[in-house]
Amino acid sequence: MKKILLVIFTVFAFAITINAQTVNCGNFCILSINNIDTIGNNTLDVTVYNGDTNFVNYPIILVTNSLGDTVANINSLFYFFGQAAGDTLTHTIPTSLDSIPVGFTGTVYITDATYNITCSYSYPMTCTVGINEALASKNSFSISPNPATTTININIKELQNTTAVINIYDATGNKEWLQTTYPLISKEYDFWITKRSTTYGLSRHHHDATQEYLAQFYEHLKKVRLPLTATTDEEKISIAGHRLAEAEAGYDFTPRFDGRCSDFIPVDLNSNLYLYEVTMSDFAT
Repeated sequence: MKKILLVIFTVFAFAITINAQTVNCGNFCILSINNIDTIGNNTLDVTVYNGDTNFVNYPIILVTNSLGDTVANINSLFYFFGQAAGDTLTHTIPTSLDSIPVGFTGTVYITDATYNITCSYSYPMTCTVGINEALASKNSFSISPNPATTTININIKELQNTTAVINIYDATGNKEWLQTTYPLISKEYDFWITKRSTTYGLSRHHHDATQEYLAQFYEHLKKVRLPLTATTDEEKISIAGHRLAEAEAGYDFTPRFDGRCSDFIPVDLNSNLYLYEVTMSDFAT
């Protein structure tokens, strides 16, 4: 019976190993480390994001503190666990810590014993995995904010947060990544200074909707969102245009713009654009 169980376990372990692929260290992120303190059994939860395109296994995870002392380790255990591509998974491992210190810093080591590859990650870390894909997915800068229904599609423009790009580059110093990201933020900046520029040289929130679309949008707002009382088509078109501009701003129908969003030159929008200019200038040099 023991021999049969041993054969079954060997075949099972071999099957897992065959399906697994070699670890690409650049495709993983350590998202968080948390402490679970149970009676007589302290464990550490290490949450890992697999940005790889392959299912991989890594039977060994080790965590050290800033002094290099091991605080969590499953090296002594025989684990065969895996993580699917694009998946976020929390791995629970034994720890010597009763609690995680505030501001904990250290290093996480992930070892794929099958291929004898060890990846190390400083914690906390800035995760850059998938950032290009995220930016590229908004290449058209088209989103659908509230209100959105099956009959009314609202396609508007949104300013990306260039601060994220600054922080990632500061943390990694990865110039190759920056070269691929720079054209994306540049294209976005160009939209705001060409499509939303005013005669004052500053930008505003507006829209690119047709008269027909605005008429439909007005009726949609009146039905589900706002107590509108316009009596003429001209009034309806004007109200819908300003409300659509508010949606572009990310402030869905806020009193901030007094119902006249397109008439305002927002300080926050133009401050962000100034940050774009400074940032792109720094990156270019």
